[in-house]
Parts: sequence; structure tokens; C-alpha cells
Amino acid sequence: VINDFAPVGMVAYSPHLLAVSTKIPANTPAELVAYAKAQKGKLNYAVAAGMGSASHLAGVMYAQRNGIEWGYVPYKGGAQAITDLVGGQVDVMFNGMVATYPQVKAGKIKLIAVSSQTRNAQMPDTPTVAESLPGFLTGSFQGLLAPAGTPKAIVDKLHGEILKIIQSPEMQERIKGLGMQPSTLTPEQVLAFQKAEIDKWAQVIKAANIKLD
Repeated sequence: VINDFAPVGMVAYSPHLLAVSTKIPANTPAELVAYAKAQKGKLNYAVAAGMGSASHLAGVMYAQRNGIEWGYVPYKGGAQAITDLVGGQVDVMFNGMVATYPQVKAGKIKLIAVSSQTRNAQMPDTPTVAESLPGFLTGSFQGLLAPAGTPKAIVDKLHGEILKIIQSPEMQERIKGLGMQPSTLTPEQVLAFQKAEIDKWAQVIKAANIKLD
């Protein structure tokens, strides 16, 4: 990622939602952590897109930073994971907002927190994970990359044109309507973000001794 591509810009960000089965007697991050510690190793965490995915690592980092333990149940996709969370076959998960929030609004699962750095406008009463775990950030980041070696003038030109599109009222409304946040990060900021993310997740993976078969 770092050596083979040249960042053009980030377009949008969609946070994970931390949600639990309605069977879990927790409604806040503090209550969830307390319950998980009381049920050490007994809760099942649904991994929405397989081991090593963003959903999996979000759960691992959350557990690490809170000093809790739970088991990981891998799924091939988010749809079945959410279905089992609704049914109570699994207890907790981080999953994309677009797929998860409708189940929250329907009262089929409980929303505990959102993984963005600031509260989401669609759910202003829902705390961020970062409010109790400073710096915690997970989710889906959409951006544009060019081949490595693309002249800076071309990258800057592309970024400028994309910025105009992202900042248009129509696109702002469209992105927010999808439960995402528009982004205006520059190529240099995206590169710094990529490097920081690689370092962050490498530490999480190493600390948890995660290995893929």
C-alpha cells in the first residue's frame, strides 16, 4: 500500500457500531465492560467478515484496551453475523453502520457506542468508544489511489477536482445519507494516516498473537 500507490485523497469514512444482543444486560460501554469481565471468556464476539478483517481487529483492540476476554466466531459476511446477533446466538460485534443501524432502529439489537472520534449526527446521544478509550478509531475508509510515481502535479490536480465534488451540497447530502462522513484529507495526510494505521494494527496483531491459517 505504501510503496505501490500514491494517495490522491480520502473521500468518506463510515464508523463501526458496537452493538450487542438484546439478551445482554448492558446499555453503555461501562456496563458492557463490567458484564464482560464478570462473564470472563463466556461472551461470543461475531466477526462479520472473517478472521483478520476490520471487524475482527476492532473487537480485539477493544478487548485489549479494556482488559476483557471473549471468544471470536467468524462469519463469511456481515448479514449472517447480524442475523445471529438479532437471534442471540452471538453476543456482541463491531460492524459497519449502514448494515447495522437499521436493526438498532428496529429494536432488534442494542447500540452501545460508535467507533468514530466524534459523535455521529444521526445518533447524537450515542457515545463514541473514544470517550472512554481515547484515540480509539475503527471503521471503513474510502479513498482514491494512483500508481506509485504519478507526478505530484497530477495527484494535486486530481485531489483538487475530487475536493470540489466532495464539497458540493449534493455530494455532502448523499454521503451523509449513507451514514458516512465526508473527508477532505490531502494526499500527504492520507499517507500519514496509512502509515499510522499500519503501525497501530501491527501492534494489536502482535499483542494478540493473531495468526491466519
